[in-house]
Amino acid sequence: MKKKIINIIYIICIIVFLISCAYIVNYFINVQKTKSDIEEIRKVMEVQDDTENTGNEEQTENINPKIEQLKKVQEQNQEIVAWLNIKGTQINYPVLQADNNEYYLTRNYKKEYNSNGSIFLDCRYSFERPSDNFLIYGHNNNNGLMFDDLLAYEDKSYYESHPEINLTTTKEDATYKIIAVFKGQAYQENSENDFLYYNYVDFDNDEEYYNYIENCKKDSLYEIDTKIDHREKLLTLSTCEYSKKNGRFAILAIKNT
Repeated sequence: MKKKIINIIYIICIIVFLISCAYIVNYFINVQKTKSDIEEIRKVMEVQDDTENTGNEEQTENINPKIEQLKKVQEQNQEIVAWLNIKGTQINYPVLQADNNEYYLTRNYKKEYNSNGSIFLDCRYSFERPSDNFLIYGHNNNNGLMFDDLLAYEDKSYYESHPEINLTTTKEDATYKIIAVFKGQAYQENSENDFLYYNYVDFDNDEEYYNYIENCKKDSLYEIDTKIDHREKLLTLSTCEYSKKNGRFAILAIKNT
């Protein structure tokens, strides 16, 4: 009887080991596939440095080559609404937008299931109005993909080396300067003291707009000296942060003029 129990335990251990191995192998295969897919679409978006437009004004369709390249990228998926790039980092991705904020959490730009998900724009953002704040999400899975590099901004020297974000849409190729780097917490609707930055895609008036910026800067991990004397388009990047339950790490940037 004792020998039989030992054999059963032995078999269970083997099964657990094989399942663990399969999980690990699948994880690395998934990471490699994600990297391969991303490199594939990056090649479509590539523009020679000497033809890139460095201005921030709205461009006509035939002038800015990055806008033209984005249109080629959209041929693979019309839900690709922009391209996000932070020079000198791994953040160089298409931005997707679905009619909900769950779809691209677990799908790539080909709409295939992928646990790494995609970089995606909040479903509430409207290009027709247009909305005031590009609120963009991405996973932080500690595998070098998606928004992993955002957490490096916890170090002020990293911000100083990477102070700007480029966002290309079919309407313009714009640069945004970072004005706040902060931590937050999701799902705290019952607390009146929590600033829920992810609730703001549009602002009803100037007061709400400037309060949003003030709250982000108040929570910033370090001071970034920026004078804001008129309204410009905002860009907020958000990812998970694991120092507390439902933690979030966010970066606020304002469009250069």
